[in-house]
Amino acid sequence: MGCLAVVVFTGCTGESNRPVATGEGRIRAINAIKTSPILTFLIEERRIGAVAYKSSSNPVTFDDLEFIFNVETILAGDPLATRVASQLLDVVKDTDYTFLISGALEAPDITVWETPIREWTVDETVFEVRIANTADSIGDVDVYFAPVGTPPLLGNPLGTLAFGEVLPAAEYEGGLYALAFTAAGDPSTVHFESSTFALVAQTSSLLSIFDTDPNDTGLWSVRAFFASGNSGLIVSVDSTATARFYHASTELATADIYNDETLMAAPIVIDHAFGEVTPDLDMPFGVNPLFYTATGNSGAPLFDGEALIQATTHTNVYAVGVFDQLRTVEYIPDRRPVETLAKFTFMHTALNHPIVDLYVVPTGIDIANVFPTFFGVSVGDQPSFTTLNAGSFEIYLTPVADKTIITGPIALDMMLGDVFEYVAYDNVLDPMTADLVSIPLP
Repeated sequence: MGCLAVVVFTGCTGESNRPVATGEGRIRAINAIKTSPILTFLIEERRIGAVAYKSSSNPVTFDDLEFIFNVETILAGDPLATRVASQLLDVVKDTDYTFLISGALEAPDITVWETPIREWTVDETVFEVRIANTADSIGDVDVYFAPVGTPPLLGNPLGTLAFGEVLPAAEYEGGLYALAFTAAGDPSTVHFESSTFALVAQTSSLLSIFDTDPNDTGLWSVRAFFASGNSGLIVSVDSTATARFYHASTELATADIYNDETLMAAPIVIDHAFGEVTPDLDMPFGVNPLFYTATGNSGAPLFDGEALIQATTHTNVYAVGVFDQLRTVEYIPDRRPVETLAKFTFMHTALNHPIVDLYVVPTGIDIANVFPTFFGVSVGDQPSFTTLNAGSFEIYLTPVADKTIITGPIALDMMLGDVFEYVAYDNVLDPMTADLVSIPLP
């Protein structure tokens, strides 16, 4: 009986036929599909992480055995995830593997980069860096990486990269560096030149260039991925950022907006009336103080606000609230189209209806029988966000936990890849209703 019990697990000989691990390798995935939804990265059936476009899963370690790595995602109209790619890998101990996911979402390409895992000693003063090209539309690039002040020199790039390629790891002394990507063989055509950034000793990083999307203000986006799992944006020397201003309070007069405390510079917005939305306006990075004054009269302050503006991003700035409690609300919108779904954002600013529910339901559905899409939204809350399938819908606005219709039905036809933003404003003629307005993208 004792041998029979052993047979179930290891065989009567007492020895297993399964491979025995002798160490571990490190694995992560990067998503380079511009219009993809979230991708799920798995080892066999175990989830490693969720990977958005231009991001990486956290590096994880696994035994040096053979595994099948899988990629899954929700395709258009499907309620469950579909396995769209698989890759067999014999993990070698002390090796770092990066799975680059690119190409068509329904059948993506998997490129595996590998490099020895760098082990650091306490007295080392160098860092390790690899540089890659994950921008599908940029073509071949030359790569320059050097201490600050070293310009790109013809014939002296670190290397040339086609899409999906990565340079071997190289070591540099910790300090301030600049990174540039130029057209292959042409250093005068600079696609991207970074601002100064620091890399510290005893770190390993992967720096890669991506195609931008409508959430970005530049032509190309460069990201740093570290062995620790941290990541960050590398800002270009000509980076910009924008703000889009919404006048969303009936208790705020038509205004000029300044971001200069002295009010001596020209206003950034002139004659901003209720219900108006500006285009994207270039703004300096950092916390911007905002001073709303009566139109044409900087000596007549209305209220002060502020907005944190981040490099390479677009920010919405809403002026909301009652007269003695006016304030600004900032929000970074998600404008990136996704090929398998539509995006819907709702901002509530209607003072006559302090807390509301919003329904987005298929055409013809009675809201009496469904739960709201957004429940209990207060004036000035951060915008609410959801994703929807393609189809014909109707939008309704009601008081919170009440099926009395304030506004609706408003017809909404959605296609995959659509991005919609709606704002609820007070109706100045009928306080019992509200205006639910679709805000076009800039």
